[in-house]
Amino acid sequence: MKAVYNISYTHCEARSGAAIRPLKKALRIALFTLAMAACVFAQSPANSTTAQIILKPEKTEFARPFEIEVLLSAPAQWDKAQFESGIFEIISARRDGENILKTIFTVLPLDLGEADFPALAFTDENGQEIKTEPFKLEIKPTKTKTKAKGLIDIRPLYRPFNWVYAGGWGLLAVLAALLFYFIRRRRPAPAAQQAAGLYNDGRPYHIIALEQIDKLIAENIWEQGLHKIFYIRAVDILCDYFSARFKVNAHRYTSRDLVSRMRTVPAFKGNIYNLRGFLQSADLVKFANVAPTAATRDLDLNLLRTIIEETKQPEPVIPAPPVAG
Repeated sequence: MKAVYNISYTHCEARSGAAIRPLKKALRIALFTLAMAACVFAQSPANSTTAQIILKPEKTEFARPFEIEVLLSAPAQWDKAQFESGIFEIISARRDGENILKTIFTVLPLDLGEADFPALAFTDENGQEIKTEPFKLEIKPTKTKTKAKGLIDIRPLYRPFNWVYAGGWGLLAVLAALLFYFIRRRRPAPAAQQAAGLYNDGRPYHIIALEQIDKLIAENIWEQGLHKIFYIRAVDILCDYFSARFKVNAHRYTSRDLVSRMRTVPAFKGNIYNLRGFLQSADLVKFANVAPTAATRDLDLNLLRTIIEETKQPEPVIPAPPVAG
């Protein structure tokens, strides 16, 4: 009886082992497949460069610079040519001194309301293009320090209208206006007179304007810290050029009015957005006391040169000499 029991137990054990062996083999294959997939998944991100914005504001104020920080997984170069935006202007882009994979952008908003900040494009050492994710940003009006609280509207005392008194002041105003008109008509504005003398040497107007930019740089006004005077002189160069090239006294206009005026000039074939961007950047330095960097100065001067090159006089067409018959 004991022998029969041992034989039966051995037979059952043999059958159980035969059934478990395929399961063990399948389990080994599954574990090997999972290990290979984990290796591929772990190695795939290392072969591609990524760019992530790690610092960005949700709100900002009009004409107030803010910073954006981008962290790269590998060294890459920012592709400035792909950044196109009529609302945001990148003033500077610099690498972090402690982390060379971090790039800090200084951005200037030039409009109000909710705006889409475009993606920033980079190119790594392998020529691969990487872009950050675009995001939305709310631009609010600049806050002022004046607080109008508790104002009370006080009505002035009623006074009967004096026609003699009003007529006397009106007559004086008319005479003053006529006198001013005749004086301005007989004598041109100093700025226009200076531009007429400067652009009267027979050379093309754009050559003279570009030469004036080089002279402005050579005067070392920027190195003395006179940034506002530097931008005033740069705008004067543009106004002198427009006055001579298009016969428009550009010195009499504000920046916004000059842009509107040049839209109506048929001979003006330049990019109106380049003109508006240059004048807005100059106004921030002249009136908002924004301290520009050397990189911003170079960008603005290049924009000024582009405006002059785009609007230069067309070269005369010289007819070909007749072919002898």
